[in-house]
Amino acid sequence: MIIWLAAVLLRACVLSRRAWWFDLALFLAGMVFIWRALPDFMPVMNWPLLPAYLLLGLILFTLSVMLTTRHPIRYLEACAVIAFQASWHAHRTALWRSMATAITEEVVWRMVLQTVLVAVVGSSIAVIAVAFSFSCLHRKSTRGFGRCFIDLFVFSLCLGWMFHATQDILAVVIVHAMRNYLIGLQTAARSAFAAGG
Repeated sequence: MIIWLAAVLLRACVLSRRAWWFDLALFLAGMVFIWRALPDFMPVMNWPLLPAYLLLGLILFTLSVMLTTRHPIRYLEACAVIAFQASWHAHRTALWRSMATAITEEVVWRMVLQTVLVAVVGSSIAVIAVAFSFSCLHRKSTRGFGRCFIDLFVFSLCLGWMFHATQDILAVVIVHAMRNYLIGLQTAARSAFAAGG
């Protein structure tokens, strides 16, 4: 178990983001641990709360914009304009990419890693360690350890506590996917805004 935890931290802090083979090995090792050590663990999917999860994703995205941009209202307006002007194909592509990323990351980080860590070190340390590791893994996309890193750490803490409290994998996947989808729109809005919007 100690070797597995060290490998997870190594992956988060040192290796590049394209080490899919390492992620797969960590995922499989974590699943074996859960299967053997926690036979009663069963994540849930609470479909009736889907609208609440979408709303929470929108709220966390808005908080992200407020934390990381100088003119949050203008960026949110630009995101809304782009959302209405984008083609159906662009929305569909962004949605599928957001869902694929969210499913993969949440199954690995929350369902496997966090569950294993909760069994070993307790819930508070597990949620904080997973949030920090998740943020470290994304540090290249957030350009270091500035405001974007703090934003991602807070977002990951929210997902961690949500999963710990509910064991609802659907909740964290939908919130994460909604935020990723809106960040894709935000990126397009920033490009449009920088070009003279």
